[in-house]
Amino acid sequence: MAIQAHDRIIKKAASEILVPLGLFQKGQSRCWLDDNGWYITQVEFQPSAWSKGAYLNVGVSFLWKKSKALDETLSFDIGYRENAFVEFSGDEAAFYGKMVDMSVLASEKVVYYRKFNDLDYCGKQLGLLAGDKNSFWGKWNAAMFCFLVKDDSGGKRYLREIVETTETGLGIEWIDTMVAKCQELLVADMDLSQFVSNSICDRRGFFHSKPGFKKLTGDTRNISKSFVKIKHF
Repeated sequence: MAIQAHDRIIKKAASEILVPLGLFQKGQSRCWLDDNGWYITQVEFQPSAWSKGAYLNVGVSFLWKKSKALDETLSFDIGYRENAFVEFSGDEAAFYGKMVDMSVLASEKVVYYRKFNDLDYCGKQLGLLAGDKNSFWGKWNAAMFCFLVKDDSGGKRYLREIVETTETGLGIEWIDTMVAKCQELLVADMDLSQFVSNSICDRRGFFHSKPGFKKLTGDTRNISKSFVKIKHF
């Protein structure tokens, strides 16, 4: 089936701006990915069910394991909607200009999210998100980060907060499963940094097996070795 004009324009503008930054297109989708090893920044030119055009979503998906369903996709752990819907009215030149502007905004957010490779900076940001008493995933992400950088006491503090504040037995399977996982990790006798490192590598391997992710690069099996010399938060 022939590609529609607005899809062709979106992909042209996004490729011109994002590919030189090192991003790659996920298959033939409207999503471009910035591979940062232990997290991926995704840029999504989200379609509408009602009109031709695009929203812009940009955010970080950490690659440590979450719930079973989330492990099979990329989530927006930090960030999301960056631009309201831009409709394609039939004027290709005008729409191309707007998509270039949207792609430039996306590139700026990608560069910003690369700051999360500064582990002190990332730790502080995750700590802030975990401070929300209702932020289950904020606390989980902060715990996994702590374990990755060998701050087991900090990680277990966040897990205890999840266990103590999350109501179970409501018939919501993923909540019961995740709380049980938190309880298991709280008493586990294992190298928790390697546990998180392995979970990252497992997810990278899963994604690499999918056609749209073949450009994921690098062997990150010993990723935790990169995180020894940092300040804990």
